[in-house]
Parts: sequence; structure tokens; C-alpha cells
Amino acid sequence: MFTFIIVVIMAAGLLIGYYIFPRFSAPAILTAVQSAQKYATFFLLFAMGIWLGGNEEFWGQLQIIGLRGIILAVSATLFSILGVWAVGKVAVTKTAAPDPENGFEPGLLVPIKNDVAGDAVKKSGAVMLGPIVSLITGALFGRFLFPAALAGWIDPVITIALGVVVFCAGIDIGEKRIIMRKLKEYKGRVLLFPAAVAIGSIAGGFIAGGFLGIPARDCVSVAAGMGYYSLTSGILTGLGGPGLGSLAFTVNVLREALALLFIPLIARHIGFHAAIAPAGAASMDTALGVIARSTDEETALISMINGVVLTVAVPVLVPLLYRLL
Repeated sequence: MFTFIIVVIMAAGLLIGYYIFPRFSAPAILTAVQSAQKYATFFLLFAMGIWLGGNEEFWGQLQIIGLRGIILAVSATLFSILGVWAVGKVAVTKTAAPDPENGFEPGLLVPIKNDVAGDAVKKSGAVMLGPIVSLITGALFGRFLFPAALAGWIDPVITIALGVVVFCAGIDIGEKRIIMRKLKEYKGRVLLFPAAVAIGSIAGGFIAGGFLGIPARDCVSVAAGMGYYSLTSGILTGLGGPGLGSLAFTVNVLREALALLFIPLIARHIGFHAAIAPAGAASMDTALGVIARSTDEETALISMINGVVLTVAVPVLVPLLYRLL
């Protein structure tokens, strides 16, 4: 039921974003939706932090969670890179450069070698800092200040905040009609990239989990978050408890940090397509500036499509894998 509700909320947001938002053409409304998503994410992580902070098991396993998080993040990232590199070399041929007449306006993406891309790179650290501060603050508040009598309210608060995050994300994605136009132009071949990222992430999580002695459903569902730390940690906290939720947050935050650090090196030494892989779902927003500056316009567009597809896939894959394994 939980998975079904998340999917329905995401679908509702997508439909509203695709069919209703273009009729209004009001940037202020979209900005308000994006702000709501950001602050709902902060609140979600703060509430999760309260839950974690009040759990003695979490504090006892903090060091283990950190070590496991590093190994899982590195393994999932490496296998994603391998998968996307193989797709780029074997299955995908170079397509014509996008142009405004076909519905692609370069200004909608982050152009390479300009001030916008540079600003995006500078802001990416700040984007990650907010969620980390929210979670830590919540954990300390839950540990030392939160009244035990109110503990029963945490679960519904987390569920509501998660619903707001998913709904706003759906609207934000649905509003980007250019993605559907370009999917038709690429004739579906571009979907091989997010498929390779997902398969590589899951494979990397499974292999690392076997090495660490973590149950398959835990390591695979955590790795299937593909950098979408707020949603993945929220879902897995509800399904597997605070320990699994904190591991999911750690793995996926580390994955995004690794992406921001190593995308330029991957683009230079392995290839433009492979540079999309580390960011996972974040390739449509947080990491897009780094990818655009390190590659070219076509790769930036593929990166954006990759991030959209994975963002939609995460709320389905994570709970599905957890329940199946």
C-alpha cells in the first residue's frame, strides 16, 4: 500500500505538471512549487533526524553505518559508470546536435563554458549542505530535547512530508515538456542510459552488500536510491526502520558528493557518456552544471533526461526491491 500511494502521488504531480502548468505559463508558481519541494525535503530530513536521534540502536551503530555507506556508495557508483560506458560505446551512436527548431532551446539547459554553469557548480555544495544540516539538527534535537510523549507523531509527519516532496517533484518533472519531445526524437535509445545506471547501481549494491554481510534487500534497495537521498531515506525509514533509513541517506549523499568531485575527471579520461552515471537521479539538477561544463550540450540533455527518468523510477524501485528480496 505504501508503494502504491507514493506512485499515485508522483503520477498526480506529473499529470498536473504536464497538462495544467503549461496553460498558466507562470514562472512564479513553478518557483513556489520548487521552494515547497526544497523546504519539505528539509523538514522531512529534520523529522527523520528526530526519529533517529531517539533511537539508541542508531547511536550504537553510527561508525558501522559510515563505513558501510562509503563502500556501498563507491561500489554502486563504479558499476553505474561501467554500465553507462558500455552503453555509450556499444549501443548508442552520436545524434545530431539539438537545435531550437526541433523544440530544444539551449537556454533551458545549463550551457557549457558560461557563468551559469559556473554558478551551478558553486551552488551545488550549498544544495547538499542544507539536507545534511537538517538531518544532524533533527538527530540532536531527538536525542536531547524531543519529548518522548510526542514520538507517536513522527511517523505520520514523515509520511506527509514525503508525500509533499514526491508531489512537488512530479510537478517539476511534468512541466519539462521538452523531455517528452526529445525522447521521441532519440527514439527511445536514450533510455538505455538510465537503465544502465539503475542496473549498475543495483549490481554494485548487491556485490558490496555481499562483501559487508548486509541482507540483499537492504543493500540493493539502498543502492537503488541512485543519489536521491531524501526520498530513498524516507521510504526505507518507513519500511526498514531508522538504521536502514540512515544508511540510505549516507550512501546516497556520499554518491552525490563523489559525483560532484569526479565528473570532470570521468568526462576527460573515460568519456562524456560515463560522466552522467555517478550523479544518478541528481543528473537533472544538482550535478547538471558540472556535467554541462565538463561535456557538451547533447550530453547535458541526455543527463537531464537520465535524471528525470531515474527520479520517477526511484519511488517505484526502492520499495519494490525491498519487498521482493
